[in-house]
Amino acid sequence: MNTESSSGQVRFIPNAPAYAMCMICDTKHAPGTESCPKCHSPLSAVRTCPDCGRVVSAKHLKCVYCSLSFVLDESIDLGPQTAPVAVAEADDKHLERRRAILVSVGVFLIVVLIGLATTIMRSRSSSPEYAAETYAIHAAPLRLQASLSAGTAETVQAGTILRLTKMELDPQGRRWFAVQREGAEEFVSLNDVAPPKVHQTEAGSQMLRAWLLSLSDPDLVTESLGAVNYFCAQNVGSARCEELRWVIAERLRSMSQKSGSPEMAAKSREILKSIAEGKGKMSSEASKALDNVDREEIRRPAQPKTGASKKRNGANAGREYALIDRAEVQVRVPNLKSVAKGTVLRTPVAHEIKVNEQIAVPSDAICVLQVIDADPARSTVTLQLTGIEFGGKRYNVSTTPQRVNAPGAVVVFPLNSALLINH
Repeated sequence: MNTESSSGQVRFIPNAPAYAMCMICDTKHAPGTESCPKCHSPLSAVRTCPDCGRVVSAKHLKCVYCSLSFVLDESIDLGPQTAPVAVAEADDKHLERRRAILVSVGVFLIVVLIGLATTIMRSRSSSPEYAAETYAIHAAPLRLQASLSAGTAETVQAGTILRLTKMELDPQGRRWFAVQREGAEEFVSLNDVAPPKVHQTEAGSQMLRAWLLSLSDPDLVTESLGAVNYFCAQNVGSARCEELRWVIAERLRSMSQKSGSPEMAAKSREILKSIAEGKGKMSSEASKALDNVDREEIRRPAQPKTGASKKRNGANAGREYALIDRAEVQVRVPNLKSVAKGTVLRTPVAHEIKVNEQIAVPSDAICVLQVIDADPARSTVTLQLTGIEFGGKRYNVSTTPQRVNAPGAVVVFPLNSALLINH
């Protein structure tokens, strides 16, 4: 087919110039442009028919729709245009394939993102690997096996936080807690630790029940009640809650008989009464036990309080701990103008923190903040809570840095690990 004039060049009519067009985003570009600046797709050389307004390939010498000639020199034999039509059809098919690929990739990415989000949510909401958490009430040996005759792996000091994974029984019938320490499994006696704080309902409640059955120290009664109340608050309607409350009520009743403590008897009566009124599986047994407590109280002669009866002794004298787990420390940020990276700031805590209805961190506690990064251009500062000071003591904490852009705002720092407060 002859497509050239006498000068060797085909001359096209001026009102149908060729241009580059993106078939993905339908944007027009100057002739010779190879890829779309917006979506980076290859461009097609086309022209618009001035007669019918249809877009055809720039290779066509006349419109394939209305047969208008694009060539200025009418002496050129245009011939049949079947080949360009085939090219246009091939371009359309190529465009459809490209769009189908883009749609498939988009759907795949959406499915992947949904899967990742679901996995993250499940991992955050699932129970931790350990069943319960506690701390040593005095210097305690951690043994290589669940036995008094086993070797000692290490001795932890009072207040050391321990994560419990399971419970084992030795040949003598003594129960031991398995402790996860730096990837190794060690064992601690129930008598060396505080009442466990349950994280996994079944395994953790069995640990707490075993610990309550061994309760004999009056100094641990308050913490024991707090551990039971925490479990019941986290597992509303669980039959394990009623069982744990029954066990501690019986222990308080037994301890009050030996010590003559009216406070323990009153607390036992209060718990038994709530179980009886709850109409659960143990309500009838609780009613009978309540009658027994009342008869024992009538028969028991009044015992005058003496200074010796009030005095605490032994390793636990005056000890009072509070285990803060997964708490959120709220801090009111001070004026952040002209602060540099590495600066240490001190500001009061915005709200006190309570554990088992008792104040663990008072409202006058001082929060120690460190400036991790400062961006004067955006008026933002990244802060990290590194410590809490009150009562003449400093408690180091682990938190995730938070970005702040408004002085006076209350910023929440979730604790990354448990914190043991020693009052």
